[in-house]
Amino acid sequence: MARRAIYRALAPGPWFNSCSWERYVELYKGEILGPLNPRRVVDDLVSLVGEDIVLLCWEKPPKDCHRALVAEWLREAGFEVEEIPAEQPPKKVPKKPTWKNGTLW
Repeated sequence: MARRAIYRALAPGPWFNSCSWERYVELYKGEILGPLNPRRVVDDLVSLVGEDIVLLCWEKPPKDCHRALVAEWLREAGFEVEEIPAEQPPKKVPKKPTWKNGTLW
């Protein structure tokens, strides 16, 4: 069974959703990715979830998102990063998740 984890070191800062995409990239690369070591991040992720690491994002492809910035950062550090295309349109997620018939949504 796949393990899931939240790796907060890659989470956007408090400026999330409050600035232009250009400014977002500048802040994310400088404040979030800048202090991090790509090898250490990958080692941390492997220790959390195992060898098969998958980064998920709520944005519809090819919408700009921090996951794409992390993928680019890891590629630049020499890691292989594969984009997994969406096979079908994502389900519309309600603003407040709810339980229905034993399923969350």
